[in-house]
Amino acid sequence: MKVCCRCKVEKSLTDFAKSSCKKDGRTHACKQCVENGRKERLAADPERAQRIREADAKRKRENSEKIQERIRMRKQSDAEYATRLEQYRKTWLTKNAEKELQRGRDYRQSVSEHTDKREIYNTYMREWREKNKDRINTANRSRRASDMEYAERVRLADRQRYKKDPDSHRDVRLKSTYGITLTDYLAMYDNQKGKCAICDVHCPDHGKNGLMVDHCHKEGHVRKLLCTHCNKGIGQFRDNAQFLDKAIEYLKESE
Repeated sequence: MKVCCRCKVEKSLTDFAKSSCKKDGRTHACKQCVENGRKERLAADPERAQRIREADAKRKRENSEKIQERIRMRKQSDAEYATRLEQYRKTWLTKNAEKELQRGRDYRQSVSEHTDKREIYNTYMREWREKNKDRINTANRSRRASDMEYAERVRLADRQRYKKDPDSHRDVRLKSTYGITLTDYLAMYDNQKGKCAICDVHCPDHGKNGLMVDHCHKEGHVRKLLCTHCNKGIGQFRDNAQFLDKAIEYLKESE
């Protein structure tokens, strides 16, 4: 037994951290008091707390990347190891299928019960992903380039999501690329009566031959909907009005 120098409570030696420089091999303050002191110091200095969190996250991320890289290297050089891992993954999925389904149901139930908290979390995650999108994209591209099996799984998952809900997939792509929703696109399509804003050719509202969203590459704002030919033509002229004027003069001279 030992008395903590901070809370003055007599506790078991196991409640004190090990320390080789102390006579009894234990620290003077108990683990709980040390932890409480650490929390108080971090609460008093938010900037230091943020630096510590970022350093911890970076260290964990680097360690995880090193482990994943070792696993990938060993899978490439040891076919038996790769087969064993794949068999283990399939066995685990089979054994825990019902547990994972129940976990998903519980999670959805908890989200519906705590909508406000979930919205706060979603807002935080959206901001975090926007702030770290370059690093995330670089890591994803690197993993797809080095792990063909993972890249194939991602492609198959994307195809399945698209087949299951193509409108949702289009909505996500329009938001991420142009900052508009599918509803906005359809409203623009109806406003233009399904015709290209330049050549007045009627096109469908989806598919390869559908009207495409034209946007300013410098400012990023959406202009109108164009057919494939007009959209590519403007892009080939690098959105330069002077080049287009010279092209018109050139065509007139060639007649």
